[in-house]
Amino acid sequence: MQSQFEAQFEVLSMFPVPLYVGKLEDLTGDESDFIQKLEYEVKTIDGNRVSKNRRLLDHPRLARVKRVVESHLDTYRQNVLCTENQLYITQSWTNQNAKGTQHQAHYHANSVLSGTLYFGSDEAVAPIVFKSDRKTAIQVHSQQQNIFTADTFSFRPRTSVIVLFPSSMEHFVPVNHSESTRLSLAFNTFVKGDLGAEDALTELHID
Repeated sequence: MQSQFEAQFEVLSMFPVPLYVGKLEDLTGDESDFIQKLEYEVKTIDGNRVSKNRRLLDHPRLARVKRVVESHLDTYRQNVLCTENQLYITQSWTNQNAKGTQHQAHYHANSVLSGTLYFGSDEAVAPIVFKSDRKTAIQVHSQQQNIFTADTFSFRPRTSVIVLFPSSMEHFVPVNHSESTRLSLAFNTFVKGDLGAEDALTELHID
């Protein structure tokens, strides 16, 4: 006899990982010219090229871009972290991925929040793919992927956007099959102010 009972339920998402996507203004002619003329290191084994300048957002010609990035960091601080501790930019650099190249899986040590800016990307260029740090002891055959079963999350670059994510998240860029070179400006951040609590023996002050 078939049961007439219908399960009443809800599924809650515990400890979600934030991926912040914000809008940027297009680069000015001078900013674009500066980025296009950057010098790059020799290709690594996966083909990714990194600018020799690792403090790009400290350059006067990108001062406006830095201010925009800082405004997004402050929005993230207020609305996601909900803290008075300030985030500040440490290193910043550009990555180039021509057709047939990729960027191997990695994460950003000595950083709290990392970010990437995309300029002039088209929908065909390779995405940035994040890997879950969730460990699954038993792997069933899922008929479809959802936020609870997926091991990766893919975000395809769009023109003039900024993406912010926890620096500990492992991520990679698969092979770029597009004829267009994939160009991004990446940066790391750290936090300053009073951290922890004296009574918990975790107090730390960072200027």
